[in-house]
Amino acid sequence: MNKENAARDYIRQVKAIFPLYGRERKRFINDLKEAVESYIEDTKDGSYEGIVKHFGSPAEVVSDYIEGMDSEVLYRKIIFRRRILTIAGIVLIAVLVGVIFNLYWNYDAYRQSVESIVVEGETIIY
Repeated sequence: MNKENAARDYIRQVKAIFPLYGRERKRFINDLKEAVESYIEDTKDGSYEGIVKHFGSPAEVVSDYIEGMDSEVLYRKIIFRRRILTIAGIVLIAVLVGVIFNLYWNYDAYRQSVESIVVEGETIIY
């Protein structure tokens, strides 16, 4: 594994376990990425194990970041995310129910049209 792949894998794993989203997360990931790239350029050891030895495992890095946050800010971010996910779930369920009812009504109309008898008549006026 070359140096760039090791750095990319490390950053990818940190992103995967990071529980929060927003500007702070993006700033933290960018700063970490720059630090990892700088470390790789400065040292000859650019392996994944070397990065983990220098910075810590991705879980430790994320844990240290979260421990350093203000607990009130962390609480608000987690509650906000939970609310967004709840609202998205409710909207998704409502859309699914609407689609199911629409499909049922369309199928019912189709079934009624198939069962109906169409009679053609010709009226002759003298």
